[in-house]
Amino acid sequence: MRFNKGFYEKIKELGWDKKIEIKGNYIYSNLKGDKNIPVKERLDFVEKLFELSKTSSERYAASKNYITFDIFPRNELENNMYINQLDKILNELPKGLKKGNRNGKNNIIIFIDNNNALNLLEITKKVKEILEKRNLYLIEKCVYVNSCNETPGIIFADFVGYFIHNYIKTTRFNSSNKDRFKLLLKKFSKNSINNQEKKEFDRFITSFKKEKKSSKLLMSLKKMIII
Repeated sequence: MRFNKGFYEKIKELGWDKKIEIKGNYIYSNLKGDKNIPVKERLDFVEKLFELSKTSSERYAASKNYITFDIFPRNELENNMYINQLDKILNELPKGLKKGNRNGKNNIIIFIDNNNALNLLEITKKVKEILEKRNLYLIEKCVYVNSCNETPGIIFADFVGYFIHNYIKTTRFNSSNKDRFKLLLKKFSKNSINNQEKKEFDRFITSFKKEKKSSKLLMSLKKMIII
């Protein structure tokens, strides 16, 4: 409840147009989403949103964020990839009570961002198999949710996923182009850089800034579990 209330408070403070969904890949561009909200204010919103993963005292995690990665063949079905990743995450969940299901504490509901490439019945069957081994019970089939500003949990997951991907992408790019950046930096310091090189240099600077910002934002999550 604290997260839901906090989400609606933060998005109201931001002044984001209610008719436009707020998404992770809109954050760095004034041309996407609500064009009246500058990038700095969008990034401030993300930081406040991630802070909601903590309890009010900030000492404990109010939510756990499980992140998983893998490499698949180019022709692998998206449904199979989804099940593979979901299997890893669900097997990391704490096991339910061994005796009974007191106060429904062993019950689980799973919401999935709507995706036509997924077979919901197949995913639900697999999820039940995994959860039963962990003394957990799916009380409804996995449910598709069309993301919008009324689905704060889906939006939160979208933001975490986006900034994880952004951090990995920019880190790899910056690392593989380090020598080129150093050369341009030297030219820039000597004022011997041409216009084309200056544009390339500016892109490097932007990429380094994004890497640093993504790292800072992800660090504000109280508990992120990489599987």
